[in-house]
Amino acid sequence: MRISGKALAAFALLSFSPLCMAEVYVGAGGNMSSYKYDDVKRGFGPQVFVGYRVDTMPVMFEVGYFSTGKNKVDGSVTLQDSSGQTYTVSDMALSWSGAIASLGYFGKWDANGSSVYGKVGYYGGKSKLDANVSGFGDVTLKGSSSGLMFAIGADWMVNPSFGLRFDLGSLLNVKTTPDFGNEKSNVTTFGFGVVFPFSTK
Repeated sequence: MRISGKALAAFALLSFSPLCMAEVYVGAGGNMSSYKYDDVKRGFGPQVFVGYRVDTMPVMFEVGYFSTGKNKVDGSVTLQDSSGQTYTVSDMALSWSGAIASLGYFGKWDANGSSVYGKVGYYGGKSKLDANVSGFGDVTLKGSSSGLMFAIGADWMVNPSFGLRFDLGSLLNVKTTPDFGNEKSNVTTFGFGVVFPFSTK
């Protein structure tokens, strides 16, 4: 079945008509992250985002920068090379940082514009493994890591121009040993911050 030109034109007119309540919003905050491993501690990192949402659909599109912070690894590991030389690896920490783009659905519940939402998207950036290796000092392994993400959350608007954001999400299959092996982990995130909408109606 084909979508007619008239239907597309009507949709375009609706999207930019006075009946369409649309807004751009920006926000910033922090997040708490955790990998699937028992010996990896929670990390704390920053996030910033900008988005666009349309009430009549109601959909939201969002892009931003996200970092898990440093997720420190308890204890140390002893490795041995082919010659029998042993090395102690300590002070390890995992991290990921990069860009996230998502598309979501939201529903408002009060006159200020407070809403709940769900979103899915794609993340792309760098994974890092920082460590101290005896005989070599501080070492950092870096590699690209990308994949799917999802989150659910809420914006509680104190007034129509300012609100607080809370969300719970996951980055799926983040690389934990970049450029060395193929180990991956889902990273659970809890975000908190502020949001500032600007109506474009």
